[in-house]
Amino acid sequence: MRFIAFLFVLALSYNAKSQILTVSFEHVRNSNGVFRVGFFTSHQTYKDGDPVFYKTIAKTGLNNGTLIYNFRDIPVGIYGIVVLDDENSNDKTDYSWFIPSEGFGFSNHTIEKVEVPDFDDFDFSFYKDCFVKVVFKYL
Repeated sequence: MRFIAFLFVLALSYNAKSQILTVSFEHVRNSNGVFRVGFFTSHQTYKDGDPVFYKTIAKTGLNNGTLIYNFRDIPVGIYGIVVLDDENSNDKTDYSWFIPSEGFGFSNHTIEKVEVPDFDDFDFSFYKDCFVKVVFKYL
């Protein structure tokens, strides 16, 4: 009987294992400030500029312009990630002559020129452990 109870508890703990979302932040200009990571779930939340939640990530461990971070508390679903390299930690995008003066990036979408991608350009499915790359663009 104890063995069956042990197997039951083991099965529950296995099913309760949370998925890990690993994000590689790349081409980061410096270690000043933090990353502001917005999680969008649809065209509408992205269009409205209203992420379902966001995380603030310290740049601790930045190595040669890259930081790898594991999110362990993200619910499964469809997401698109938009990241601001908030170099002065003021929780907003700073501009110089109407051009962002801080870096920004999107999940699995490299910005070749100044553009605003569609949600479909950077969304991904997160139902099991997942790896996403964010390559920063500085103007």
